[in-house]
Amino acid sequence: MSRRILVLCPLLMGILLFSCARDASVKRELDKAAAGLKAEMAAVEAGVLSLSREAERVYAEEGDKAAAVALDESEGGFLRALSKNAYYYKPEREGAAYYVSPWLPADEGLKTRIRFLRLLEPAMLKAANSSTLVNVSFLGLTEGGKTAVIIAPWYDIPAVFPPGIDLGVFEWYRRGLAAKDSARWSDLPFADLGTGWVVDVCAGVSVQGETKAVAVLSVTIDMIERRYLRGSEIALLLLSADSTLLGISPRGGELSGLKALDSVRLLDRMKENLPLPADAKLDSPTRPEAEAELGRRLTAGEDGFRLGLNGHTLRVYSRREERSGLILAALAGD
Repeated sequence: MSRRILVLCPLLMGILLFSCARDASVKRELDKAAAGLKAEMAAVEAGVLSLSREAERVYAEEGDKAAAVALDESEGGFLRALSKNAYYYKPEREGAAYYVSPWLPADEGLKTRIRFLRLLEPAMLKAANSSTLVNVSFLGLTEGGKTAVIIAPWYDIPAVFPPGIDLGVFEWYRRGLAAKDSARWSDLPFADLGTGWVVDVCAGVSVQGETKAVAVLSVTIDMIERRYLRGSEIALLLLSADSTLLGISPRGGELSGLKALDSVRLLDRMKENLPLPADAKLDSPTRPEAEAELGRRLTAGEDGFRLGLNGHTLRVYSRREERSGLILAALAGD
């Protein structure tokens, strides 16, 4: 018996040391990914605040310069009427894009707002490049039933936005108005018809107590997944604060048996005005108990716990990105 113990002890010790080393490697990779995501989100937030501050400066100090900006293409300007009713857009396929509505000629008040937006085009492009995760930067206002928007980078606005949009119907716009000059992130990722899952951060633009615009930077979940999950050699999961599984690395899928909600499936459901599938959230009662437990414990902020899942005994480590509320989790298997 003693000989058997003497033989087993080194073997067990070797297995334990190997397991500890593997876990340490997994945690290092998780910490690296979490640090990268944190830095990127900090850059996004700094970008929207910088855009907001620059917009406030331009509105406060460059009225004379704005007044000299030519608008109509027929007068040497940069905007073209989509029809005789003057739904304006920028046909030049570079820089930023513009959306000017309603479906009637712009009065002088609306034209003044457009001129200020033109001065802010360099700031818009800078904000759009504040992080490689940024999908789009946006600055606009609906006031008195009239909307003026600038978006970077350029894309075909008339093909996407119908005339007469009131920005007040969007949660992010109302959030930006309430945020005033501070940065406020979306509580949860939401679905955008053009890009799928996104998170965003917004800030209001005000001068002497008057709201001039709302600034927004948007980040696609797909870009986060491509950056941190798809090329990862460890089992990584990306979740929202409500336990929706947004993304998973190839190794994560193999080890856990889990699948993230497909963006194409998501957009198809949106277009049909259907709710998300019941199993979109890991903690859904429709999921197996082990998966639901994983969702509950991750959203509760637990780190370093054990869980049986997909025939494996897993050790689960998690890091929360505080600005966006996104959760990165890593799985280490026996």
